Amino acid sequence: MSKKQGQGFAVVAAASGKKVRLAMQELWLTGTVLPLGARLVVRHTFQSQEKKPLEAVYAFALPRDAAMRRFRIVGEGFNVESALKPLEEARHAYEDGLEEGHLAALAQQYADGLVNLNLGNIRPNETVTVYIEIAAGVACTDNGFRFRFPFTLAPGYHAQAAYGATEEGEGEITLPEEIFGDVILPRWRQDARELHRVGFDLNVAAGNDTVEIASPSHPVSVQVRSGAPARVTLATEADVPDRDLVLEAKYALTEPAVFAGWDTAGKGRFAAIVPSTCFGPVPDTPKRVVFLIDHSGSMSGKPFEQAKRATLACIAALQPEDRFGIVFFESGTTVFPAGCNAADQEQRNAARAFVNSMETAGGTELSAGIHEAATLLPEGGDILLLTDGQVYETETIITRARKAGVRVHCLGIGSASQDRFLALLARKTGGASHFATPRERVDEAALRLFNAIGAPAAEEVSCEIAGMKQAVFAPDLPKLVRVNEPLLIFGSCTGPDNGNLQLSWKGGSRTIHIPFPVMQEQQAPPAPDVSSASGTHVPLGETLKLVQGARITTDLETLDTDAPETRRATERQRKRQEKRWIAVAEEYELANPAMSLVAVVKRADDQPGAVPVTRIVPVGLPQDTAFESYFGRLGNRAILTQYALDTTEFCACAPSREFRLDRRMFSMQESSKRISKDTVEDNLLDHLFELTGNLEADGGLPGPDLETRIANTLAGLIVLRRYAHNTGEQDFDVHVQRMSAFLDAQDMTTLSPKNQERVQRALAFLDAGNLIADACIETLLKLRNRPGNNALWKWIEDAVK
Repeated sequence: MSKKQGQGFAVVAAASGKKVRLAMQELWLTGTVLPLGARLVVRHTFQSQEKKPLEAVYAFALPRDAAMRRFRIVGEGFNVESALKPLEEARHAYEDGLEEGHLAALAQQYADGLVNLNLGNIRPNETVTVYIEIAAGVACTDNGFRFRFPFTLAPGYHAQAAYGATEEGEGEITLPEEIFGDVILPRWRQDARELHRVGFDLNVAAGNDTVEIASPSHPVSVQVRSGAPARVTLATEADVPDRDLVLEAKYALTEPAVFAGWDTAGKGRFAAIVPSTCFGPVPDTPKRVVFLIDHSGSMSGKPFEQAKRATLACIAALQPEDRFGIVFFESGTTVFPAGCNAADQEQRNAARAFVNSMETAGGTELSAGIHEAATLLPEGGDILLLTDGQVYETETIITRARKAGVRVHCLGIGSASQDRFLALLARKTGGASHFATPRERVDEAALRLFNAIGAPAAEEVSCEIAGMKQAVFAPDLPKLVRVNEPLLIFGSCTGPDNGNLQLSWKGGSRTIHIPFPVMQEQQAPPAPDVSSASGTHVPLGETLKLVQGARITTDLETLDTDAPETRRATERQRKRQEKRWIAVAEEYELANPAMSLVAVVKRADDQPGAVPVTRIVPVGLPQDTAFESYFGRLGNRAILTQYALDTTEFCACAPSREFRLDRRMFSMQESSKRISKDTVEDNLLDHLFELTGNLEADGGLPGPDLETRIANTLAGLIVLRRYAHNTGEQDFDVHVQRMSAFLDAQDMTTLSPKNQERVQRALAFLDAGNLIADACIETLLKLRNRPGNNALWKWIEDAVK
């Protein structure tokens, strides 16, 4: 992008320096993000550079639990708001407007949360801005929330789709119309610098006890304002559309958080976030888990290597009485031969060899992978799914997974993973979901998700309402609460009185007070730009209504019934779903696949009959997605060379190597450069995952003799304790417990007197809550042990002085 004085921004080609002709110049995100959802306005700026009238088609993905509220179309001499109409009626209004020569806009939602925004009859050199208002959900945890917005659209896999690459170096996908209708997908460009610019200016209302607001995806500026939401903006002038925006707010939520207000119709709306810790201690129960790992071509490079490492660390955390299985999937499936078996030493060794042997290839037949994993759990259990989720026809996958009767816990991987789909897949099957960006470690996120698998925080959950008139819950409450995932409650009432939620579960109960503000006193959260498509501020109750409605709308995308067996039954089910969609759209004023948004602008000098030229807005290929994994090799050598240079770090797969902690404990490659703190911590994590991934069935680390095993285990335990203190994370707690139990069970008199003394001092040091100095970790990272473990025993002695 370039900027000349007085001329604004212009997009130029990197190779030639010439101005690039784009149908859309800018996408800018504004709005307010709450701990339970967001109300957003997305500004799209279009400008025609054609000699004839232009129709621009922009395809985008909706965020998690999101729905479109309305849009506003603005240009010279006009400012028109959309109308929400049944699909066919909206399409006819759009086409009729085009035939009459009017400016027309249509926002239509298709399957998989895909939207086509069509803007037709833009005149040559005319600039038109479309503001789309969206209500969306967030990913809640006990200690904060994550908000994700797709600035790009990832390509996906479908067995019947056609894939190709153009001479210009763009990838394109055509989906079968009999399944997906007339949805238009964009072309994908590797170099997003030649596309529209993106940015954001958001309010984040995370509460007074917020510890941190940060982004693992973009450079941000955070302005904390007393008594008002924090303002979070892009720290640079603009960015490129090659990855999703991710914002994370961290806080310590130990008590329920309550939100209440009145919508614009005077109806009471309320919501509550109840942390899983409010339900009491969680009992230990044996696990039955199958690791389902995506090894399709789109997962190649660092994400897949970390996914394998995380799988081994999770298996190492299993107790002997737990059972596990492993399934890798791409176009086909590869199953760990032992099936779902006890986590004994023989199976751990076999699993390690099996996982390390796998490489990436093929497509993403996720449905087949889930089916294969579920067959290993005939009595029920948990599936831990690691995938980028880049697939189409997700509703069918969710329906089949729900029918399988297993809980699917989903980790979305990548800069543009299918967060919307994976969150819905987890919720519909009773699982949990999380995602990791390219700047975050897949192994850390996977281990964190794995630690939440097992006994739920609460079962047989129910709730009654007292004191509020005609109060109802929607959507229905889940019957169980997952560890580290709070219970989210939405409801409405008609009366002005305060009330209480009488929450109960197996073994406990709790009362949550819902205080409603006086109607005339409620305030809307401030915003830096506009907080709705109409340009006006809205009360909190209206935001709660829209976030609630968007959640209900998303849930309706997959029916909680078995797939029909005949065409007539399928058609009957489709009509019932459409009827329900229309009713929800009318109640919450939100678009869905049965209801679309349309606007027609009648300009005084419009001329009927002209056929506009159609331009599909291209999007950037997600920064961690290999072009060749979907579209094959390019014919343009220059573009291919640039691609290879830009994605080296994602395509280089390190070969597996034998674990020999006694000889190369935490070793690292020599470098003449000074190692930064981040590099040291990242390198440490690499080896911590390698270390914990090699725990044996008795909880100790391997070695040729007991003395070596004790030394390896004790050194690893010392470093894990320090890591947990530095980061505040509890990811390796189970490993620490198993390693401690191993050491407690050993007869230390078999060691030399000197080493006995070293062990006693180290254990006393840890029991007292002491921690080694950070400098000891860097020393250990550089340590290359010699046979006999002398250097390692000396390090233990020095570290605990």
